Amino acid sequence: MKLPFQTVHITGLAPTSAPRNLFFFAPVYNEHGELVDLQRRMAAPSTPSDYLAGTCLSDWVAPSAGAVLNRLWSLLEQGTVCRLTYQPAPDQTSQLLITPMEGGYLVELLADNPADAISVSTESEIVSVGQTIEQRTDYSAQAGARGLSKQASSLDATNQLLEAIVSNTPVGLALLRPVWQSGCLIDFSYLWTNPAHAALIGYSIIQLAGQRFKALHPSAASAGLFDRLADVAQTGQSLHYQKQVQHDGLSLWGEFTIIRVGENVLFTVMDISPLMEAKALLRKKNSQLEKGIAERTKQVRQLSTLQNAILKHAGQAIISTNSDGIVQTVNQATETLLGFSASELIGKVARLKSESTHSSLPVITFSPYDSEEVHNFFAQPTVAEYGYVQQECLLATRNGRLAPVLLTVSQLKNEDGSVLGYMGIATDISALKLAEAKLRQKNQILDTFFAGALDMHCIADRKGFLLEVNHAFQDVMGYSASELKTIPFLQLIHPAEKAMVSTEVLKKSQQEPVRNRINKWRCKDGTYRIIEWSAIGVDGLVYGSARDITDRQAAEDQLYQLHERLQLATKAAGQGIWENDLINGKVIWDERLWELHGLTLPVRPLTFADFLSFVHPDDLPALMAKAHTELVGKEDAVTNVYRIVCPNGMVRYLETNGRIIRDSSGKAIRLIGVAWDVTRRKLDEENLRTSEQRYRSLVDHLDTIVFQTDAKGKWVYLNPAWEVVTGFSVEESLGGYFLDSILPEDHTETRQLFEEIKAGQRMGVRHTIRYIRKGGGYRWIDVNAQVLLRDGHVRMGVTGTLTDITERKMAEEAIQESEQRFREIAENVDEVFCILDSKKPRFLYVNPAFEKFTGVSSPEIYRNSSLFLPRIVEEDRSLIQTIFQNSVSGSELTFRARHQDGSLRWLNARVFGVTNEAGVLIRRIGVATDITTAIEKEQILEASLQNERTLNTLKSQFITTASHEFRTPLMGISSSTELVKHYMAREDIRPVLPIINKHLTAILTKVASLNELIGDTLTLSKIEQGKIDVQLTSTDLAALCKSLVASTSADSKDKRQIDFQVIGKDVALLVDKKLINHILTNLLMNAIKFSTKSVSLTLTYGLTDVKIAVSDQGIGIPKKDLPHLFDKFFRAGNATNYQGSGLGLAICQEYINLMQGQIGVASKEGAGTTFTITLPYA
Repeated sequence: MKLPFQTVHITGLAPTSAPRNLFFFAPVYNEHGELVDLQRRMAAPSTPSDYLAGTCLSDWVAPSAGAVLNRLWSLLEQGTVCRLTYQPAPDQTSQLLITPMEGGYLVELLADNPADAISVSTESEIVSVGQTIEQRTDYSAQAGARGLSKQASSLDATNQLLEAIVSNTPVGLALLRPVWQSGCLIDFSYLWTNPAHAALIGYSIIQLAGQRFKALHPSAASAGLFDRLADVAQTGQSLHYQKQVQHDGLSLWGEFTIIRVGENVLFTVMDISPLMEAKALLRKKNSQLEKGIAERTKQVRQLSTLQNAILKHAGQAIISTNSDGIVQTVNQATETLLGFSASELIGKVARLKSESTHSSLPVITFSPYDSEEVHNFFAQPTVAEYGYVQQECLLATRNGRLAPVLLTVSQLKNEDGSVLGYMGIATDISALKLAEAKLRQKNQILDTFFAGALDMHCIADRKGFLLEVNHAFQDVMGYSASELKTIPFLQLIHPAEKAMVSTEVLKKSQQEPVRNRINKWRCKDGTYRIIEWSAIGVDGLVYGSARDITDRQAAEDQLYQLHERLQLATKAAGQGIWENDLINGKVIWDERLWELHGLTLPVRPLTFADFLSFVHPDDLPALMAKAHTELVGKEDAVTNVYRIVCPNGMVRYLETNGRIIRDSSGKAIRLIGVAWDVTRRKLDEENLRTSEQRYRSLVDHLDTIVFQTDAKGKWVYLNPAWEVVTGFSVEESLGGYFLDSILPEDHTETRQLFEEIKAGQRMGVRHTIRYIRKGGGYRWIDVNAQVLLRDGHVRMGVTGTLTDITERKMAEEAIQESEQRFREIAENVDEVFCILDSKKPRFLYVNPAFEKFTGVSSPEIYRNSSLFLPRIVEEDRSLIQTIFQNSVSGSELTFRARHQDGSLRWLNARVFGVTNEAGVLIRRIGVATDITTAIEKEQILEASLQNERTLNTLKSQFITTASHEFRTPLMGISSSTELVKHYMAREDIRPVLPIINKHLTAILTKVASLNELIGDTLTLSKIEQGKIDVQLTSTDLAALCKSLVASTSADSKDKRQIDFQVIGKDVALLVDKKLINHILTNLLMNAIKFSTKSVSLTLTYGLTDVKIAVSDQGIGIPKKDLPHLFDKFFRAGNATNYQGSGLGLAICQEYINLMQGQIGVASKEGAGTTFTITLPYA
């Protein structure tokens, strides 16, 4: 290691000072607190970044330092100045002067040996450093004493050197002075800091001087920094640590050192954020690398495991060799196949045996390696050229057997393509070869069978050309084999069947076998034979077998036709055929009979016992008895009806007809017959009987008469209700003419209807007539009659019902009479009467008074019941709707409605509920009476009473106010008059003339106040009597207001200015100048009177009106007094100390009303008041 010498010119040294190479090192301690190395902290600014090979002192002298540095650390810990001599190169010797300092060590690179330093050498020829150190112990003390004198002389130079280092070092340095209070350390203040520290925390050195530490670093206490500084200041124990800081605007990784220097604390900070980031990145990279290595290792292990598993468990023999073809590995399957162990095969080569064998396949044996060998199978040129070779061969086994295998040899190459060896995989094909031999034997057998079979056999390709045919095929078709091979197979098929055969043979047979197809094939002589055939496709070929069934088909066709005719006859009749073999006890059914019994065709013959098991248990005895009688009798015909029970539980009725076949002796040996399902017929018969019984029972118990007449009108059927209604018995009425039972007055109408029925003009009649009752009188009968037809067109008579409606008729007449009385009352009264639905707001009836009042006709109100609502005053509509929808019986209300003439009417309505016998509400009835006259009389009376009360109140208020207002000025006048008389009685009145004039002025003022009060009172009187004549003229309101503002301001006692503002474009307005002048003067004088600050008048021209606003910032008006502010003689509660009559605002309001205007007020007590006048343009 060679260190280039660099010199540092220290700021502040004299130009003649020798250049020195200085560095500052910090101590490095082990876990026991022992000094073990020095770490570089600072260097001169001009030192290049690559000046030092390492950051620790041991790196400077390595690798020759050895254990000698342990002695150096001991001396340095004792505070001894030492000189270290070492050889950075064989021909070079360097020396370091190490001086202990507070918080570290100053290291200087020297050429001369200083006299005040102990020498420590690292040269290998020095025998014992320990002896040198022991011999220098005394010298160390003496040298330390002499060194003090020399250090004193160079103290200034050292200080300058340190200042240069401190000012230019990247390490932040700060000297802090503890701040004590009552014996407790409470803070630190900055005594001194270097530029690096100031830049680090964002302040200048000047700003930091004298500043408190906690003030600049508020988070120092919570982060633990202040506690560390205080601990070092109090204990003197230095502290060195690394920490990430993120507070007080700082965000960095720092290396911190805290050292007590005298009574102060030296605080150093080095920003190591880039280093920590690099470390973090390195850790991340290392982690990723380790992860990648682990994944790769896992993959390699998996591949190795897979390879071992393949070698161990593979069923194929696997052999690997080197590049010379020498066997390196064999698997267990190889040992099993060849009979050799792995140790016997490894090291040998696979050689092609040159001797010939009975087989054409090459024979491979394994023998020792020979470099001259040219028959090495694995290293043969074919493998080298193509990379692999695959062929069938024979492997020589231990027992001498030649095992047939399919051997594949391929090259094994590394990543750069170099051949590492060869891999051979051998598959044992012994079983395959054995199967091939057996297949050849089978083919010989099949060829023999194919040629000598009696059935027709052939082989065709996918295009339908015959490839092979046997002798039977040639004999049936009349062609030779050579002729058949030239003819497409489809040409042998009947033209009508070619498409089907093409699909079956050439397409479908390739997917699945095609069996038992029957087609017509054309022979060489042009005739057609019926051939039954089957085919199957295998590997693109079609294998077919056929049989000539022409003769058999003809016989089957005849039998089939006979069977079809029989089946057609029985099927048309819905019958099934049965046969009973009495000798063998067997029963034969056709398909229809099995179907009738709910069964499918059996797998075994049916016995007579099986047949009896289907017969219903209740019918079995009778069936057996009848069958026995028929068999022993002489008759040959048999017939029966019985029930069977199907497997699903269904019961069917079967009817059978048959014939008994007897032998020559007359003994019955067989029964043949047919059977059919008569379930529907039997059920219909049963239902008809049941229905007739139910009908008779129902009709006989009906209250309604059920009748039937013949075509001539004579009674042929009457139920018992006839006797109850008419009093005549059924027996005496049957056979009589129906018209004789009807009251003579109704004969004409009834006879006409009956004639229309006879003429075919009517099919039914519905009317009401009177029937004669036995003993006198009649009954009202509702007749419902229908023509009775036979075969759909022949009239047999009339049938229908006669319903006695006498009671209902009498009730209807009573209701009609009651309704007539109701209408006579409802339609002739003045009250509005209506009936409403109980479920929804719908009118069912309104009387004429309703129509007369609303102007809405009854049909219209029935269609839309909401048409009357617009007549109701809007405020009362919701009440009307609620009452009419939810009211209980007896509800009453008063509401207002508009008459159709436009007048407003008061109505008093009562609502009643109508319920049925069960108490359920079915109707609502409303009755409304016009009480407008009574209401108006009440209102007039109430208004008169209110006016009288108002006048009395005003009278009382006027008397009270007038008495007060008159009494106050009169008392002033009275007292002033007495004083004037008193002063006038003096002989010399000249001295008191001013006093007399003052009282006379007061008298005049009070008189004026009285005149004003009287004038306001008279004005109100004129207004109420309508004697104020309003003179509306076109007026420039802005000019009028401006003039009025000027005069009012001049007349005020304090000459207060009034702010005047006009907003909008001036528009001429029709107003009474005198009235408007009075109004504004009153408002402005009030504003001045009730405030001490400025008053404003704002004139705003709008689109339809003009607004005049008078505002002040005075005492305001209490909220509770605002509603009464314009009442006559009213004064606000906070205005009692101000002069006034309480009539001014009332007069203003009346004047504004006379000009069709409005006045409003907005006020807040203590904040001021704004009066706003709105006057329309027209």
